[in-house]
Amino acid sequence: MMLKNTRHPQAGSAASERNENSADGSDTGSDRRRSMFRAKRASGSSNYDERSAEDVKPDGGKGRQGRPSDWRRRFDRFASYVTKHAGAPSTFVLAFVLVLVWGISGPLFGFSETWQLIINTGTTIVTFLMVFLIQQSQNKDSKAVHLKLDEIIRSLDAADDELIDIEDLSDQQIRHLASQMKRRDES
Repeated sequence: MMLKNTRHPQAGSAASERNENSADGSDTGSDRRRSMFRAKRASGSSNYDERSAEDVKPDGGKGRQGRPSDWRRRFDRFASYVTKHAGAPSTFVLAFVLVLVWGISGPLFGFSETWQLIINTGTTIVTFLMVFLIQQSQNKDSKAVHLKLDEIIRSLDAADDELIDIEDLSDQQIRHLASQMKRRDES
């Protein structure tokens, strides 16, 4: 079986060489996976389920329409909104002005413990909550990037399908894979 990448001719030629080398019947599995993926893609079937098990309602795994629960969607929108605006210059200016006002008001309150407690408590609470909001957004972005990269790997004939989902490997396995790729590139 010979696959040809019409979008990337140089990638197709590398894949042809690889396929000719395995013409003795020793299929590495990459071609088979690629063929199955392309067949599923052509039939309109998707490998990706937009929901994970934790995103659906607990009543049998699905809500009334099998959609992710409302509170998760709301939290996702809220986290995206907050992280988008937290990095905006206007937010920095607002925070800077608040700290400036707090500092200037020190003499008015005699630099009391209550005055100090206001800024300490406020910044601690905001920091604590922001950690979770930012982490949620990072997890979502990371998952999206991995899916996009996996799709690119699947679509390129010359790409090594073994690299799909390597984010699930241990750190030691990833270092080993990196050293193998470095040796391959040097030769």
